[in-house]
Amino acid sequence: MRKKWIVSLIIVAVFLLMILDIKHNFIRNFERLYRELETESLRNLIEGDHEGFYHDPSAELEITDQLIYIGDEIKELYIDNGRGSIEIRGEEREDILLSYKLTVYAASAELAESFIKELSIVENTTGERLSLKLERKEFPSGVYGVVVDYDLSVPERLFLDIRNSYGKLGVENIAGDIAVKNEYGHSQITDIGGRAVINSQYGKLTVRNIESNLQVVTRYNTLVDIAHIRGNLNLDIKYSRTKLADIGGNLDLKADADSVDIDGVKGSLEINAKYTNLTGSGVEGKIRGTISYGQFDLYQLENDIDLKASYIDIGIHLKDSFDGYLVYCEVENGDIRSNLPYKAEKENRRQILSGGDGEKIINIVSKYGDIRLYK
Repeated sequence: MRKKWIVSLIIVAVFLLMILDIKHNFIRNFERLYRELETESLRNLIEGDHEGFYHDPSAELEITDQLIYIGDEIKELYIDNGRGSIEIRGEEREDILLSYKLTVYAASAELAESFIKELSIVENTTGERLSLKLERKEFPSGVYGVVVDYDLSVPERLFLDIRNSYGKLGVENIAGDIAVKNEYGHSQITDIGGRAVINSQYGKLTVRNIESNLQVVTRYNTLVDIAHIRGNLNLDIKYSRTKLADIGGNLDLKADADSVDIDGVKGSLEINAKYTNLTGSGVEGKIRGTISYGQFDLYQLENDIDLKASYIDIGIHLKDSFDGYLVYCEVENGDIRSNLPYKAEKENRRQILSGGDGEKIINIVSKYGDIRLYK
């Protein structure tokens, strides 16, 4: 009788464990499927034709090579463009060379031609700031919108405060600081001598050659491509496929993204990521963070790593010998696989791999995911 009772308990326990495994795998698979569908839907939205938003009869007015003389007291250029594009090049000059094109969309070509004659770009100076903006007239009935495309050559010393929507934003060769924002269009920022603050939403972002610190916030971009940053990079991304390379300082990464690929960080890496497939190599500083839901593969680890993880598989590949490390890996409801000469201890649904007495530390604690650690 006692034997039957024990067998019954074992059967019930096995059944409960099967339910837990099914529930765990179902949650992970459901989350992954949901995120894939969500990301694909957003990508289709982002890749729509936002720049050609209007399809009505139109009229165009183009002004080229308009000189704006500024004195030493002007330190900043401000543009807020509701619809159109902005291209800015820094040069060794003390004036601004402005060209622009106005496009009016209306119910008829005649109405568009009539209304466009009332429009112009005006300048306004307040203290050290020069502002350029469309002199807005109240739209008469039948006029649907105005698109402004700017092209400027400016003194490279100016601080830029630029905001744009529904078009391309390009900024290059500025010696000082910039703060730019673009929505529904491609942003390309290159060769900035000072600090850069960038906000990019619903488009594509390319950043190259920032000589100081860079702060980036992105939302719903098809691609974020950042490389050759001499200072620190603070990056907050959501629903974006991201490539990072040659970061000269520290990387502070907050991600709720499609995927992030990291290739080369001179400083430390701080991660707070969820629903993200992370791949990294060449991180020279210490790594610390919290990650959940996705995949994390790190190659050429050469310093400390301290991770808290859940519902994510982790793969760590050491650059050098394991001799210099103190290792502690713990996983609940998952497996540990390693070719290091340490044995994983198993207790109920928990596994622990520990060993070594080096100065560098590998500390990974995870739930509902596997850990792979290889030399």
